[in-house]
Amino acid sequence: MTIFKTRKLLLAACLTLLPRAGSPAGAVRSPVDYVNTVIGTPFAGFKKNLDGGGTMPCVGTPHAMTNFVAQTGENKLGRMMYVYEDNAIMGFMASHQPTVWMGDYGYVSVMPQIGGLKVLPEDRKLKFSHKDETARPHYYSVWMDSPEGGRIRGEIAAASRAGMFRFTYPESEEARLIIQGIDLNPDMTCWGNNFDRRTRELKGYVKVDPANNEITGYNPDRMSYDIGPDVPSFKGYFVIQFDKKFSSFGTWDRGTVWKESAERYGTRMGAYVGFRTKKDEQVRVRIGASFISVEQARENLRREVPDWDFDALVRRTRAAWDKGLSRLTVNGATEDQKSVFYTAMFHTMLFPRE
Repeated sequence: MTIFKTRKLLLAACLTLLPRAGSPAGAVRSPVDYVNTVIGTPFAGFKKNLDGGGTMPCVGTPHAMTNFVAQTGENKLGRMMYVYEDNAIMGFMASHQPTVWMGDYGYVSVMPQIGGLKVLPEDRKLKFSHKDETARPHYYSVWMDSPEGGRIRGEIAAASRAGMFRFTYPESEEARLIIQGIDLNPDMTCWGNNFDRRTRELKGYVKVDPANNEITGYNPDRMSYDIGPDVPSFKGYFVIQFDKKFSSFGTWDRGTVWKESAERYGTRMGAYVGFRTKKDEQVRVRIGASFISVEQARENLRREVPDWDFDALVRRTRAAWDKGLSRLTVNGATEDQKSVFYTAMFHTMLFPRE
């Protein structure tokens, strides 16, 4: 099969994922309705030994500082956090990776879970199918299958420097959220990802605050650490808040767990919070990000996501994209051609970042 034909088939598959819903039958569709953010995410269709993909189904406003996106694999130089061929999700990220070449920096992720505690990405991942996935610039949703039985839904809404995840749980005595503040995985080492210096010189930090029902911290990792200049003061700060009071918590590093531990420094570490859930109970998580301080991350959260109204945030971000994409109108094109056009226009509006 030729590369050209393969790309056509992948494009057709991606366009199939774009729901025709969003407006009543016969109604005029807005430009944002044509954007399909999974276009460009497959590895397939490129020459052997060349990295494919390079795009991601991110959620946020035009030129957002932070991309909020589902993570199907550990990202690095040469690999995005979301690859279409993957069949499992290991986290919901606040990411800053623009594309495959320079990697991520100052990232943090959150992953829902039920059953036994599993903290490492390869252990906590949950299987999903693209038929259970919706990907738009202003909203993302996916259903994941838990090996313990039952399904967990993850949804994303976001602004520029702050976002919100909404997780729907089955009934469980052991429901939790896993937070990963830094991920220096030595198994990911390759020509562009030398972990020796990064593991030796970088350490992330998390702090669990049960009184305020939040987790704060910072991540100094830059995946381009070995190919760029030294930036000794760089950190990606984060504030993570929960609308459900957690009844248990702890920290972890490289698979070792410390129950009821409130602080941790490490190179592949994070925290977790636990609670009980009823059937179809929703738990919302707000994240503020900053490259200045934890206080600035909290201020960004206050400004951009001031409440727990998930649907209102979706509507605000949708309106922002509709305004930007409506600068150009397309005539004489098929519905699929409009999807290709407005998706490409969406990609031009991701950069430069705020």
